[in-house]
Amino acid sequence: MKCTKEQFWFGMFQLGLSQTQLSKMNRILEPLEDPFSLGSVWKNIEPLAKKKDRAITLYDLEFAMDEYNDLKARSIEMFYPQHPAYPEILKKRFALPIPLFFQAKGATSLFRQNGVGMVGTRSPSDKGREVILQIAEILVNHGYTIVSGYAAGTDTYSHLASLEKGGSTIAALPCGLREFKKKLELSNYLNKDNFLVLSQFPYTEPWSGVNAMARNSMVIGLSQAVIVIESGAEYTYDHKKSKNRMSGTFVCGKTALNLGVPLLVASPDLVSKDAVGNAKLIQLGGIETDPQDLLIQLEKIGGILYQKPTENQNQDIKVVSTEQLSLDLSDENLVQKTKPKPGKAVKRRRASN
Repeated sequence: MKCTKEQFWFGMFQLGLSQTQLSKMNRILEPLEDPFSLGSVWKNIEPLAKKKDRAITLYDLEFAMDEYNDLKARSIEMFYPQHPAYPEILKKRFALPIPLFFQAKGATSLFRQNGVGMVGTRSPSDKGREVILQIAEILVNHGYTIVSGYAAGTDTYSHLASLEKGGSTIAALPCGLREFKKKLELSNYLNKDNFLVLSQFPYTEPWSGVNAMARNSMVIGLSQAVIVIESGAEYTYDHKKSKNRMSGTFVCGKTALNLGVPLLVASPDLVSKDAVGNAKLIQLGGIETDPQDLLIQLEKIGGILYQKPTENQNQDIKVVSTEQLSLDLSDENLVQKTKPKPGKAVKRRRASN
């Protein structure tokens, strides 16, 4: 059976294999001509095509590939390292633990623009919203595309602020693209040239708190720098549930530092006093910023895509395993069942998706 690389990656992606598995398969497919004979390489692919509960068969892949035409008709693009429009910034970050395979819909031309990530709480303060507006206007006026999640609060305000000023945005989902719905507050501004939505998860994957945390790596990967607007403490204790809550924004900031992606943090003087995570992230190595200094700082960052973290930045920043977590549906935070010892970070492993 002859198939294109795009068809192959559509199928494998739909089967829910991990980014690590897909990367190993890519080493086999990369030197092949396109299209290629699937049967002739399956013996090399098959040992890598395994899920926790079972092995993936050639029939499974062919069945998954049958969705290819349907998804293409919905204008869904499958991005893999040999895709002609693959983001250059991701090509230069292959060494980092960030998603390299994903689906996207919308203005893929935005991959050619410099992206800046904007992250923060789902409940930004009035001061925080003002900082979002000021930063977004500066970024738009100087040709940057804003990259963020698609949650309520800071994510949505960031997209809206950019679109209102005539800019463009990229939204990374914590679910598959089938779950995507246009937000009412954004819909009047969206057009085919200013908005791109993407997902590192299979098309039908539902939302989950674990995915919401993993999605941050996509925001980081596509951003020349990441800006934290307001972050709570790394951990807050929920007395009603007797559990520790881990701040997704704080973890995103620490992950950017750990990966060596430049992190800018809104000055604590400019935002709510409740944003206690801002000062801590600056202490860990984030660059304190305000709208007046932003452009100068971005110019200094310049072409830096990632740099080796300092010893101070590289202290126990790990990913929490799925088994250690339970989900608090009231927020895009993850809840840890046991309170960590003071000074110890929650152990985390790299998310497979």
